[in-house]
Amino acid sequence: MERAVRALLEAADDAEGFEVPANDWEAFPYKVYEQEILEIQHRLHDDLGLVLQRDGNVQDASFLDDLRILSSVPDQPNTFVVPLCIRFSNFGKLFTVWSSLDSIPSEYPLADIVVRVEGFGWRYVPVEELDEPYDGRNERLRGANTSWWARFFDWV
Repeated sequence: MERAVRALLEAADDAEGFEVPANDWEAFPYKVYEQEILEIQHRLHDDLGLVLQRDGNVQDASFLDDLRILSSVPDQPNTFVVPLCIRFSNFGKLFTVWSSLDSIPSEYPLADIVVRVEGFGWRYVPVEELDEPYDGRNERLRGANTSWWARFFDWV
């Protein structure tokens, strides 16, 4: 893992919280973040022409929300792939961009997406940096044989 990414993750880490920092739901600014994500969704549409669906119903997770594109798989009814997904962590205003495909298709301008989301104060973590064993401050998660991806961007 790159040193700068490691420092970013460590700064956002929390010794107590699994879903939100310090497990303090009353202090968690959900409405503020929700509004920012809606604004990001509109900005990415207006600037880049991306039509992103918002999940808006994430529970039991270390992340807040997704903005994503779902594509059906030809000749496979009711089968979808996610060529692009922007995922927002509950910790440290971190976000990542991932795909259920081998890589994000070139028609989606990753660098432009990152710049626009960062313009709202969110901090980008490359998804490929997150597939390492979690060894941060949360002792219970350290003992759970989990990854940095799960710590900040998955269901817990």
